[in-house]
Amino acid sequence: MATHYCAQGNQPRLRLAPDSTEATLHFTFPDVTNLAHPANSHLVDLKFTLEPDGRLQREETYRENGVEDRSTLLLERITR
Repeated sequence: MATHYCAQGNQPRLRLAPDSTEATLHFTFPDVTNLAHPANSHLVDLKFTLEPDGRLQREETYRENGVEDRSTLLLERITR
């Protein structure tokens, strides 16, 4: 179980999905607290994937007015 404490003031709760693996943690949305209206923007899907080259990919999906918007962030260690 994971809780996303959103800057928007709501707190979506997410459960680890059955398709998760050692390299990919996939969380799906069962419910949310403090959401003023169901159409308001809130996180519904979250995935962390450890890439073979050591990079970490984070995928977030937000839903607003029934429309989903996915974004991806790739974190990479830079050594100097």
